Amino acid sequence: MITRLLTSRLRADRAQLVGWVLGLAATTFLVAVQVGATFPSAAARAATLRVLLATPVVLVFRGTPDGAGAGAFTTALSLTFVAFLVGMMNVFLVTRHSRAVEDGGLGDTLAATAAGRTGPVVSVLLLVVVWNVLAGAAVASGLALAGEPPGGSVLFGAASAGTGAGTAGVVLLVAQCLPSGRATNATGAVVLVAWYFLRGIGDATGTADVRTLVLRPSWVSWTSPIGWAQATRPFGEQTLWPLLLGPALLVVTGVGAVVTAARREVGSAMVGQRAGRADARWWLR
Repeated sequence: MITRLLTSRLRADRAQLVGWVLGLAATTFLVAVQVGATFPSAAARAATLRVLLATPVVLVFRGTPDGAGAGAFTTALSLTFVAFLVGMMNVFLVTRHSRAVEDGGLGDTLAATAAGRTGPVVSVLLLVVVWNVLAGAAVASGLALAGEPPGGSVLFGAASAGTGAGTAGVVLLVAQCLPSGRATNATGAVVLVAWYFLRGIGDATGTADVRTLVLRPSWVSWTSPIGWAQATRPFGEQTLWPLLLGPALLVVTGVGAVVTAARREVGSAMVGQRAGRADARWWLR
């Protein structure tokens, strides 16, 4: 039954998923090409990195400098944005197939089948795995087509997918607690923005080496899945173990979502909706 649910979700979203995959590949390709055209020499990239290292506020909105190599420079300017974009796609995807399904009245129907209360949640977890594998492959393909080294491109894509997986797990758990799809989408977006700025604070308060043009973020970056993606350093001294953190967060929050779904009534929420106003505002009178 779970396999059938997964298949039906993939079939329903096939056009959307294909559009997202092509969009991610095109975005990373165009970003890498544009960065290469704007900063064609190591000297130009080094001059820009010195400005970044000397301006903590700019680091909040960019990324972690990791040398003046072409791939590392592209990573510093774009990895945080790409990881954020993959995360937002996961927010919309999970909400659409979890809380929004219950909002539409289909949750009771699914719960009455052999899937039960937990089957739909498990199928969403499987859908998330499939989607993030596709997203990581799309990002890696875009970079590789732009001429970046294959190994670094694959690690860049995997790091972005890891952020997406962690985001999806948190949103799926939130969906079990909040009363509507709109609230779930909004909360997921707020969490993702908070992660982006926590990573930025970690960069801004990190230790910079002006000679090698490398920044070591502070511990604050480790509180953010986007910071975990940066810690892989795709085109620098590659570090693979941070790739495990995003899937681990997905597993932990996914288990929490399944347990919560098994215990609550379909359509109910742990956080109730706020009552509306008893009277109209004065300007409506």
